[in-house]
Amino acid sequence: MIGIFYRKNGAIQVSESVRDLHDFHVEDVVWIDLIDPQDSELDAVESFLGTEVQNKAKAEEIESSSRFRETDNAIYANTNFLMPGPEEYYMEPVSFTIVGKTCPCAPSRNSSTR
Repeated sequence: MIGIFYRKNGAIQVSESVRDLHDFHVEDVVWIDLIDPQDSELDAVESFLGTEVQNKAKAEEIESSSRFRETDNAIYANTNFLMPGPEEYYMEPVSFTIVGKTCPCAPSRNSSTR
Protein backbone atom coordinates (compact mmCIF):
# COMPACT_ATOMS: atom_id res chain seq x y z
CA MET A 1 0.00 0.00 0.00
CA ILE A 2 1.21 3.49 -0.82
CA GLY A 3 0.17 6.90 0.43
CA ILE A 4 1.69 9.95 -1.26
CA PHE A 5 1.26 13.22 0.63
CA TYR A 6 1.90 16.24 -1.58
CA ARG A 7 1.36 20.00 -1.74
CA LYS A 8 -1.24 21.40 -4.13
CA ASN A 9 -2.81 24.86 -4.05
CA GLY A 10 -1.50 25.55 -0.55
CA ALA A 11 -2.95 22.37 0.97
CA ILE A 12 -1.70 18.84 1.61
CA GLN A 13 -3.38 16.24 -0.61
CA VAL A 14 -3.13 12.44 -0.53
CA SER A 15 -2.88 9.98 -3.39
CA GLU A 16 -2.97 6.20 -3.06
CA SER A 17 -1.82 5.51 -6.62
CA VAL A 18 1.82 4.96 -7.50
CA ARG A 19 0.96 6.06 -11.05
CA ASP A 20 0.44 9.61 -9.74
CA LEU A 21 4.17 9.93 -9.03
CA HIS A 22 4.60 10.78 -12.73
CA ASP A 23 2.49 13.92 -12.17
CA PHE A 24 4.46 15.20 -9.15
CA HIS A 25 7.68 17.14 -8.72
CA VAL A 26 9.91 15.82 -5.93
CA GLU A 27 9.75 19.26 -4.27
CA ASP A 28 5.95 18.98 -3.92
CA VAL A 29 5.96 15.58 -2.19
CA VAL A 30 6.04 15.89 1.59
CA TRP A 31 5.83 12.25 2.62
CA ILE A 32 5.43 8.81 1.07
CA ASP A 33 4.01 5.98 3.17
CA LEU A 34 4.90 2.45 2.08
CA ILE A 35 3.19 -0.31 4.03
CA ASP A 36 4.01 -3.80 2.78
CA PRO A 37 4.70 -2.33 -0.68
CA GLN A 38 4.57 -4.37 -3.84
CA ASP A 39 7.86 -4.56 -5.76
CA SER A 40 6.42 -2.27 -8.44
CA GLU A 41 5.54 0.38 -5.82
CA LEU A 42 9.00 0.20 -4.26
CA ASP A 43 10.68 0.44 -7.69
CA ALA A 44 8.54 3.44 -8.67
CA VAL A 45 9.31 5.30 -5.42
CA GLU A 46 13.04 4.58 -5.70
CA SER A 47 13.02 5.86 -9.27
CA PHE A 48 11.05 8.97 -8.24
CA LEU A 49 13.36 9.77 -5.31
CA GLY A 50 16.57 8.79 -7.08
CA THR A 51 17.73 6.63 -4.17
CA GLU A 52 17.15 3.23 -2.61
CA VAL A 53 14.36 2.72 -0.09
CA GLN A 54 15.08 0.12 2.56
CA ASN A 55 12.71 -2.79 2.66
CA LYS A 56 11.40 -4.31 5.89
CA ALA A 57 13.83 -7.23 5.85
CA LYS A 58 16.82 -4.90 5.55
CA ALA A 59 15.50 -2.63 8.31
CA GLU A 60 15.02 -5.62 10.64
CA GLU A 61 18.61 -6.84 10.22
CA ILE A 62 20.21 -3.48 11.04
CA GLU A 63 21.90 -3.48 14.42
CA SER A 64 20.71 -0.92 16.96
CA SER A 65 24.12 0.76 16.86
CA SER A 66 23.80 1.30 13.09
CA ARG A 67 20.34 2.81 12.82
CA PHE A 68 21.48 5.97 11.04
CA ARG A 69 23.24 6.23 7.68
CA GLU A 70 23.94 9.19 5.42
CA THR A 71 24.89 9.18 1.74
CA ASP A 72 25.26 11.95 -0.85
CA ASN A 73 21.60 11.46 -1.86
CA ALA A 74 19.74 10.57 1.33
CA ILE A 75 19.62 10.11 5.06
CA TYR A 76 18.39 6.73 6.33
CA ALA A 77 17.06 6.31 9.85
CA ASN A 78 15.68 3.12 11.34
CA THR A 79 13.83 2.56 14.57
CA ASN A 80 11.21 0.34 16.17
CA PHE A 81 7.71 1.51 17.02
CA LEU A 82 5.83 -0.10 19.89
CA MET A 83 2.55 -1.38 18.45
CA PRO A 84 -0.50 -2.78 20.24
CA GLY A 85 -1.28 -6.38 19.37
CA PRO A 86 -4.36 -8.46 20.13
CA GLU A 87 -2.96 -9.58 23.49
CA GLU A 88 0.33 -7.74 23.98
CA TYR A 89 2.52 -5.05 22.45
CA TYR A 90 5.17 -5.82 19.83
CA MET A 91 8.02 -3.97 18.12
CA GLU A 92 7.54 -2.99 14.47
CA PRO A 93 10.63 -1.88 12.48
CA VAL A 94 10.18 1.47 10.72
CA SER A 95 12.53 3.10 8.20
CA PHE A 96 12.76 6.71 7.14
CA THR A 97 14.46 7.77 3.90
CA ILE A 98 14.96 11.53 3.74
CA VAL A 99 15.93 13.13 0.41
CA GLY A 100 16.20 16.69 -0.83
CA LYS A 101 16.09 19.86 1.18
CA THR A 102 13.66 19.08 3.99
CA CYS A 103 13.75 22.45 5.76
CA PRO A 104 13.91 25.70 3.80
CA CYS A 105 15.91 27.31 6.62
CA ALA A 106 18.52 24.54 6.83
CA PRO A 107 21.87 24.93 5.07
CA SER A 108 22.63 22.51 2.29
CA ARG A 109 24.37 19.36 3.49
CA ASN A 110 26.96 19.94 0.77
CA SER A 111 27.76 23.52 1.79
CA SER A 112 30.53 24.40 4.19
CA THR A 113 30.03 26.62 7.24
CA ARG A 114 32.59 28.99 8.73
